[in-house]
Amino acid sequence: MTEDGNAFRAGLIYSLLSAICFGFLAILFKLGYRENLSTGTMLTFRFIIAFIFLSPYIYFTKRKKILLHPKAIMMAAICGIFFYGIQSYCFAASIRYISAATSGLILYLYPLVVMLLAAILFKNRITREKVLSIVLILAGCLLVFYDAFSRRMDPTGLLLAVAAMLAFSAYFLFLQKSLINVDSTVFSYYVIGFTALQCSFVYRPFCEMILSPQQILICLLLALIPTVFAIILLYKAIERIGSSYAAIFSSVEPAVTILAAALLLQEHIEPLQIGGMLCIICGIIVPNLKRLLKKNYPAAIA
Repeated sequence: MTEDGNAFRAGLIYSLLSAICFGFLAILFKLGYRENLSTGTMLTFRFIIAFIFLSPYIYFTKRKKILLHPKAIMMAAICGIFFYGIQSYCFAASIRYISAATSGLILYLYPLVVMLLAAILFKNRITREKVLSIVLILAGCLLVFYDAFSRRMDPTGLLLAVAAMLAFSAYFLFLQKSLINVDSTVFSYYVIGFTALQCSFVYRPFCEMILSPQQILICLLLALIPTVFAIILLYKAIERIGSSYAAIFSSVEPAVTILAAALLLQEHIEPLQIGGMLCIICGIIVPNLKRLLKKNYPAAIA
């Protein structure tokens, strides 16, 4: 296999591993609620521990890029305190009311919202492939929401999940127009730091209680698996195959959440949910299918 082929294969593996790690986020939140952890406690410890663990990695691998321009730091603060802080809370809180699988599926509708808003706000052209993608994701939406309402799921949980998806979409659009000539890994590190500060100030979990060993373990896993490991693996994938390819292969994330919810949480998975999941994944892949079918893969795309 050529050097480019090796890079592509490595990027594929990193993307899939990152998606698996991200897919466990909803599962760990649900397990945390079962151990009587509050939303604020889980979020605060997730980001504080993640920031601590990421610090040596960033220092040794991105030492020359670690000092950002003040404007980039301000953008990271806006992302961490506003966009990512709101999205994280809404997503975690939704899992208290509805299943982890449904929350994960609703969150993963964000590519549709980003595509439509980018066309409206930034005049991005909508191609035939994107139209097909919209149709597939909308079909997935209908299946997910039909299944959710047919089981009379808590409307509070559904609204929180939708709010999380909208906040995540806004976060992506903000980055699309604001993040230029900034190392994305370092920027994410700053975002996590500011989110940790926001959570510490808003939720103040250190005054609540003494955590049990099981609660500490869940907070540690939240910080490591869907945060530290997921982010490092994602950016390793991007370095090798670029963000477009990484996004394609990361679309298996909702499938991971659904399967893990069934195996670890004993959540009942309806056929409609599986159909919705497949439609959403196909809708994410379709706009990038031409790139995916190319014979010569670039070793690295920024």
